[in-house]
Amino acid sequence: KSDIYDTKDHEYGFEEEPHITLLYGIHDDEVDKKKLYKELKAFNPVRVTIDKISIFENEDYDVVKLEVNMTKELKHHRKKLEEGFPNTQTFKGYKPHMSVAYVKKGEGKKYVQKLSEQIELTLDEVVYSDHDYKKKRFKIS
Repeated sequence: KSDIYDTKDHEYGFEEEPHITLLYGIHDDEVDKKKLYKELKAFNPVRVTIDKISIFENEDYDVVKLEVNMTKELKHHRKKLEEGFPNTQTFKGYKPHMSVAYVKKGEGKKYVQKLSEQIELTLDEVVYSDHDYKKKRFKIS
């Protein structure tokens, strides 16, 4: 807990809802929500594996994250969204991950490691979060 970075607004700290972002930057105001929701509901569950803890270094803090190994299914779902709906991408390449916590600058390095056992997860829910952080959840099967 002493490594945690946070603000008085509690925007950081531990990730409250660990998730894998499939596509960030969808233009909410240009999207046909019915079409988008139909696409999301059509997703199949995705089985992923995690075998490393790594970090993103930021100017003010480090982000501790679980590296998610890329699968054909993740690529497929991302491509459907990226090609089917207006979006802006600001990062080159897609590296799926699950953020765990925001820690003080320089403290993240001590958490970086290869896990002794691989974690396996089945992703069976899709959540669409708009620019106001309103969320719409879809159970997939």
